[in-house]
Amino acid sequence: MKAPVEPSRREVLGTVAVLVLASGFLPGAMERALAASPAGVTTKPIFWDISKSLTGQPEPDPGLGNRLYAVLDENYHDLDAKLTLVSELLAKQDSGSGLRQAAEAQQAGLGALVDDLVNGWYLGVVGPPAKRRCIAFENIVSYRVVDKALPIPSYCGGAPAFWSVRPAGI
Repeated sequence: MKAPVEPSRREVLGTVAVLVLASGFLPGAMERALAASPAGVTTKPIFWDISKSLTGQPEPDPGLGNRLYAVLDENYHDLDAKLTLVSELLAKQDSGSGLRQAAEAQQAGLGALVDDLVNGWYLGVVGPPAKRRCIAFENIVSYRVVDKALPIPSYCGGAPAFWSVRPAGI
């Protein structure tokens, strides 16, 4: 039986150094990459105005907004003109409840854009059923609305193995 090969001190220190450098660099790099608009796509101010109105959030997440706008730009011909129509319809509505029907009555396919805007912000999913794309999970508006009371489903609610200890009073 062969003895296991142990790494040298130099190999261990090199690995630790790489991990330390990567841990300091990667979070900032990931944030910048997610917040940046995709190449050639510039998010328009009207998109942000509509998004604030539909989500009720004073400052929607910029990374999610940039990704949502880029996907909408791929899926909808003449997106900016359609966003202008949606903005005009929003200005006429006293609430967003009839917006989808009003949009579809104004122009065929405009209701689908409204659906994609709401679904993109609240669910992180955009597109028709056959070509649906997930663009976000943890930073969607659905979680921001309830973040004071509920954790994001993929996050642990306590310390490791917290679930194995009987709660007080039971």
